[in-house]
Amino acid sequence: MEPNEKECVTRFCRAVLDERFDAAREELAPWLQEALTVDELEALLRRARIDGAPPPGRISELGTNSTLSFESLREVDGAQGSITEYARGAELDPEVGMYGPPAFAFAPELTADNFRAWGGFDLAPAPDAETDLDSCARFSFALAEVDGRLCIGHLDPELT
Repeated sequence: MEPNEKECVTRFCRAVLDERFDAAREELAPWLQEALTVDELEALLRRARIDGAPPPGRISELGTNSTLSFESLREVDGAQGSITEYARGAELDPEVGMYGPPAFAFAPELTADNFRAWGGFDLAPAPDAETDLDSCARFSFALAEVDGRLCIGHLDPELT
């Protein structure tokens, strides 16, 4: 993962861990900022948490996958609904995305020209948390370059 790519996603994750959802929203591409209010982003992040998981306390498994191209991700069968609908409480089929992301269709603004990388991260419990879980929530993301700045152009919580 390029340092620039890691910085963008790390800033997003740290803001989420600190519950600074307004700062986390700043790391999203303009089309995601338009689609999600701060409250909707917070609801989405809380809803994506694994049942029974404590609040996340650290980032784990942050990286990109260079074998997945924009074209292959765009062609995934089964993408349904939108991240906005999910944030607002829509029930989605938990099997969508099981055989590979994305679970939600890409926004039209995310294009082959501005797509930079596909990756994933886990938000894990704090080291001192009393739990057997090693993850609180898992996400896939697409990085996009907008006006010379890397940002999160797609965010996909693992629904299962």
